[in-house]
Amino acid sequence: MLRRSLVGFFFVLFLVLPEVASAYGILTRVSDLISTSEPSSTSTTHTITFATVGEVPLGGKIVIHPDGASFDFPLGMDFSDVDVAVGPSGGPFTNRPLAASVSPSTDGVAVTTGPGGRIEITLGDTGSGLIGTSTTVVIEVGTNASTGGAGTRNITNPSGVGSYRIRMETYDASDVLVDEGTAMVAIVEPVGVGPVDTTDIIPPTRSNGRPMGTLLASTVAVQIVLNTDKFAFCRWDPSASVSYGAMTNDFTMAGSGLLHYTTVTGLVPATTYDYYVRCINGGGSGANPDDYLISFTISASTTPSSTSSAPPGPPPS
Repeated sequence: MLRRSLVGFFFVLFLVLPEVASAYGILTRVSDLISTSEPSSTSTTHTITFATVGEVPLGGKIVIHPDGASFDFPLGMDFSDVDVAVGPSGGPFTNRPLAASVSPSTDGVAVTTGPGGRIEITLGDTGSGLIGTSTTVVIEVGTNASTGGAGTRNITNPSGVGSYRIRMETYDASDVLVDEGTAMVAIVEPVGVGPVDTTDIIPPTRSNGRPMGTLLASTVAVQIVLNTDKFAFCRWDPSASVSYGAMTNDFTMAGSGLLHYTTVTGLVPATTYDYYVRCINGGGSGANPDDYLISFTISASTTPSSTSSAPPGPPPS
């Protein structure tokens, strides 16, 4: 009788144990652009891109490695074959100084060579500092690397046709996983074409900008909003013809990146306000080459001639 009761007791304990949630984040905007997808190619360069979720502190690491022994890292590959640049999604990007060993003035790069090798980048450069949240990281591997010296060695492609995973991981200074992500690389027989880049380069379409027209003289603050037809980041500038990369005023996203809004204050009567808006695709390419103008006037009197300030909702799917 006692034995049966104990079995039931442990069974109940097993049922009520709480589920442990994952403590790490998932990297966003992950990709690995290779220069050639030919099997066994020794001339393939990699351009690896991702955006952080959690910050990578000094002493933390970025680790790049394929699943299994699919890709062969050549003997002698070192920091001169690697570039690391960071910045906002639309750029500009700043290269971090690299060396074989980590120091207060350089990040350290360690390469494990052979089939299924790996690249570990340990942050040490106090001038560059940590890599913050929502930062885009671009890592070039192979002869496309040029910052710490001209790259001379490339990773060898798998010999078999198929899809292969490239893992990207970030760690804190205690080697605790912060974020992880996976890019898929396709190895196919050559068809006589150059690098295949599926990046969306068509700029977002902007619409439904508000407010427009004339607003009450008592208006001292207003929310500027607009829609895009796809996931995008948007910025504004009070001057016309400023490129997206040069703009410094960001919109906040909502509605799965289709609705963008920001609040402006300090409005005064009898004044016209112009906001020139440009957006860029969520993948960091295809910025608008032209301005989208949101313009309104604060009336000099308490009765404006016309108003149009209702914010739009996300466009229909």
